[in-house]
Amino acid sequence: MLDALGRDINYLRMSITDQCNLRCFYCMPAGWSGRADLLSFEEMLKICFLSAGLGITRVRVTGGEPLLRDGAAKFCKDISLVPGIGHVSLTTNGALLQRHLPELAGVLSSCNISLDTCQAEKYKTITGGGSLDKAMDAIFETLRLGIPVKLNCVASTAFDEQDALDLASLAKDYPLTVRFIELMPIGPSSGATLNGDQIFALLEKRYGRLEPMKDSVGGGPAACFKPKGFAGKIGFISPLTSNFCSSCNRLRLTADGRLKPCLFLGKPVDLKALIRSGASDSELKEAISSAVKGKPQDGCPSKGAVEEGMFRIGG
Repeated sequence: MLDALGRDINYLRMSITDQCNLRCFYCMPAGWSGRADLLSFEEMLKICFLSAGLGITRVRVTGGEPLLRDGAAKFCKDISLVPGIGHVSLTTNGALLQRHLPELAGVLSSCNISLDTCQAEKYKTITGGGSLDKAMDAIFETLRLGIPVKLNCVASTAFDEQDALDLASLAKDYPLTVRFIELMPIGPSSGATLNGDQIFALLEKRYGRLEPMKDSVGGGPAACFKPKGFAGKIGFISPLTSNFCSSCNRLRLTADGRLKPCLFLGKPVDLKALIRSGASDSELKEAISSAVKGKPQDGCPSKGAVEEGMFRIGG
């Protein structure tokens, strides 16, 4: 499915809830309790089928915290059975992951787990009370089951050089990808202390040359590297210092049914309203296609902040 600029739009990120069991200070407002009128799993699955018919081959289930929603693991399995969908992945904070792994094993092509520090008290502070032990146990169990793991590390104002070194050491010792993500001006986010270039220089100073490589479980914007002697990889997602709009391949579906062609720009298409007003499959496909056609050339975050939080868009 090509957009107006010839980019192959084959990746759909589906948020299934805007609620979370953690309160990371740069993401989730303390008083947020979520919206009530969300798409049903049946409606989301319909969108998956129609999107696959248009060329979507990869689907990521996200939130908020997707595993808070009853039936999330089964929904991932249902997506994996949609003809044309060859890659199903999940983004989670890991707190609820272990109990769902038996159902997710054999379904997920990869799993992204949020981890901004390896220091237990700091993790608790950043997440508003989360348990580092729970997150680490989930990471190691996911690896044990053979599901490729990516750790999403947001370089917020709380993030420092020691965090970068500690997190990178996980990729040294274990076959996972540690991805350092520049904090974007979305929702309650504020400026960061380290950008991607600074973290890259820090790690090269400690480990030597970071050898560039292709991310075998990618499909996203991460630039991946493998220092000598590492079991895993280091990735950088740097929308502020290394804009990647020219290769963007994704659409985002919010939990309340808005299809966004770009995180920052472009008019969302209200698929929920269309479905519930009785729109035909052909009309829904046309609406999805119109979102693709409306995908902007450059949604660079430097053009301004987005007031709507990432938890409402789909992190």
